Amino acid sequence: MQGEVYIQREPLSVESKRPFRLQSMCVNREPQQVVQFVGLAYQLCGRAQTFASQLALSPLGSLSLANMQKSVTVEAMKEHYLTLVQLLRYLGLCDAAEAGRLLQGVGQWQNKLDDDNRLIDVIADAYKQYGIELCSLSGAIVLPGSWAEQLMMRLLEVEESFFHFSSLDLPSGLHRSLCEEGRNGLIDIERCQWSGWVKSPVRKGDVYENSALSRIEAQIELMDFRIGLPLVDRVRAKWFDAAVFWQSLGCGKNDYERPVFGVNRSGDTCQSWVETARGRLYHLAHVESGKVTDYAICAPTEWNFHPDGVAKQLLNELSKQVSDSKRWEEFAALCAQVIDPCVPVRFVA
Repeated sequence: MQGEVYIQREPLSVESKRPFRLQSMCVNREPQQVVQFVGLAYQLCGRAQTFASQLALSPLGSLSLANMQKSVTVEAMKEHYLTLVQLLRYLGLCDAAEAGRLLQGVGQWQNKLDDDNRLIDVIADAYKQYGIELCSLSGAIVLPGSWAEQLMMRLLEVEESFFHFSSLDLPSGLHRSLCEEGRNGLIDIERCQWSGWVKSPVRKGDVYENSALSRIEAQIELMDFRIGLPLVDRVRAKWFDAAVFWQSLGCGKNDYERPVFGVNRSGDTCQSWVETARGRLYHLAHVESGKVTDYAICAPTEWNFHPDGVAKQLLNELSKQVSDSKRWEEFAALCAQVIDPCVPVRFVA
């Protein structure tokens, strides 16, 4: 129901086939009906999707913002963790039984939201089992001999031995670009352009990366974590990002040190955003006379798998370095897995 990303090698193209027409089903409904529909229709990052729709369609005073922020923060850490375990499986570093042991109990994190101390410890223990120490002052430490170290070694081997991305000029990060303007994440987009913009989003005519990497780079104190290898840097960004989320969760404040949402309302139109593991999710809504007359959703996938986005740029460079079609597809699948779309990837002829 949530579509796929299509990748074609010759001629190279990257296209999201998400069912954007699904969003038209939000029109001519009451706001609360749309909130309920979004929660049912978009199951991946479902809490973030529901939160974004509530922010766009409900009075802020009616929402439990602190609890919702906590919920989407935990969801982001869970999604990061699931992706990291999936990468182990994809690279053949662990078998199904080992992956199952790593994932044991992760699905119950949301059930522990009422017990902050217990939740914080449970999440930290899971990441430590993987090999990532979240409580380090530096953000995240990889433990020697761990799954995380094995993952880094394999990615380093792949990037240094088989292809070289270090000189690539990749899209800039969306988060830093927005932070520099100080407009609470607002992206100027006319209502008449919503339906086209959510399929191929740009900002002021430019394509941006919208990911854990772009979110971490917006925090100046963590800018030096890059080592110059795109895949390695993007995987490391996931656990640095998880560490910042984790530290925010444990700060003991209702207004967490890391905001995970924003609302920009102008008359009958509202633009909301919520952070997910994969990047920033946008919802755009227009309400007249108690009915939703326009609604649009732009997920991180549409930024990162934009026809000229970060995935396309990496795959274009890959095509210059790898001629064998089978090997190209294997490496392309790894790139897609690391960039981490919200939907499956399909290679088409």
